[in-house]
This record gives sequence, C-alpha cells and structure tokens, in this order.
Amino acid sequence: MIWNVTLKSTEGQAIRMRYQANLAADGGLKVSGSFVNVGASNKPYGTGRCKAVK
Repeated sequence: MIWNVTLKSTEGQAIRMRYQANLAADGGLKVSGSFVNVGASNKPYGTGRCKAVK
C-alpha cells in the first residue's frame, strides 16, 4: 500500500511525504517513507518495522 501525506514546514512550505507499507514474509509489516519534493541531493528517508504491542 502506498499513501501520500502533505506536511507543513516551520517556514509554511508544503512538504509531501510518500509512505509505502509491505507485508513481510515473517508476517510483519515493513514501512518506508521519503520526502517527495525536497530539492536536495541527500533526500531524507527512513525504513522501519511495525509490530503489535499489547
């Protein structure tokens, strides 16, 4: 599943984030996110794993 979120920077600029979630072979969920419209050669990105917490 892929979804986009528009955030607002402290300077008031619209910053688009794109998230992607994939089911992993072990039943977990792998989620990654990246900035879509950041005009930098070193765009920030992240990848993580989610699990249910009781």
